[in-house]
Amino acid sequence: MLGGKSADGLDVEIVKNSGEIIETEIERYEFSELKSYFVKKQQRKKHEKTFYALNNETRYINLGEIQAKALKEAFENYQNKKAIILDLRNYPKNISTDNLANLLYPENSTFIKVMAAKYPSYAEYNIDSALKLIKNPFKIDKKNKDYYKDKIILLVNSSTASMSEFFAMAIQNSLNCTTLSEQTFGAVMNRMVPLKDGTSIDTTGFGAFHPNDSSVQRKGLKIDHYLKKNTKNYKDDFYIEEALKLIDYSL
Repeated sequence: MLGGKSADGLDVEIVKNSGEIIETEIERYEFSELKSYFVKKQQRKKHEKTFYALNNETRYINLGEIQAKALKEAFENYQNKKAIILDLRNYPKNISTDNLANLLYPENSTFIKVMAAKYPSYAEYNIDSALKLIKNPFKIDKKNKDYYKDKIILLVNSSTASMSEFFAMAIQNSLNCTTLSEQTFGAVMNRMVPLKDGTSIDTTGFGAFHPNDSSVQRKGLKIDHYLKKNTKNYKDDFYIEEALKLIDYSL
């Protein structure tokens, strides 16, 4: 609505709860004007640190940007710290759930139950399907004594969707994880269906459940401490500040 080929404004009519009507105009911008903003924003993201210290006892890791080698290095460096905040308000691009296995789990553990169709209108857990390989991707050859044993705070929000929710389910099943924030998207097992006109649609192909049989589809992930950013508390570090308060309270 705010960007396009035409820079003409939009006439808008706002109806308040009191019944008062306000007429105003919203300015539009040509895409060429907006492009520089998004380019600069992307450049800033490239220079952001993917893991760093928040204080003497707490470390922060951005799972959306961190590389697999750096993730391992971060956990090795943070082994004696009291808490790690894992940020999944994004989409992991450079790591897999396998990279998290030896960092969070002492032994093999199933973090997701997959339900797929067996017959029309009938489904079962963990039947042979195209997704058989992801039913238990945490495959550790032996018990792992070097896994991270202290507190994990997982940050999610409404942007946590699809593969991000899959990652989150894996992290939530670790031994000492607390999930903080708002409801996630609730679309874990999506698949893309191509159409004849060259477009495509995303549809849910399989049901995703926590090990206790609670569904993630349409409901989102299990949230331990619910938070919602709004106009009263709107600031960039709101979720991190709340996570630090929770860590201080629980330690």
